Amino acid sequence: MEDFADFFSDINAELKAQQPDLTIVHFDEACRDDTVVNVSATIRHLDYFGTDGKPYPLTKTENITNRDTKVLPEYGERYLKAGRENDLKTMMLAENQRMSQAEVDKMDAALPDILNMDVDLLLYYYYGFYDEAPEYKMDVIRKHIPKFKNQNIQ
Repeated sequence: MEDFADFFSDINAELKAQQPDLTIVHFDEACRDDTVVNVSATIRHLDYFGTDGKPYPLTKTENITNRDTKVLPEYGERYLKAGRENDLKTMMLAENQRMSQAEVDKMDAALPDILNMDVDLLLYYYYGFYDEAPEYKMDVIRKHIPKFKNQNIQ
């Protein structure tokens, strides 16, 4: 793992030498074990460090090996903590593609918790293809995302 971190540190150093204003973000799936999280946060010449994951809790039927931990509300905080400990800005990607209406309901309930996390950069997207209720998902995103970085999120 340390070799992995050194490899990307060297690449980042070269990129920053060529373009000093370049912003470099490193993120991984929220299901990674603590060693991966903590060592990855030591990659040098990063600006942001974070994770991507489902913005809602999973049920057992949705789990595939370690994917049960690929959830931002429960497992994303590890990335934020590791990033801060290494003087990095933090980020999260709220993965929301191919969601059923029941999953959108769960995202609707979980997004306020995610938005209350102390994250510097929140990435999200609207991916409506193959969804049961694409307009409903858009409404949920529209309702919650503008509250990012506002105090007293309800």
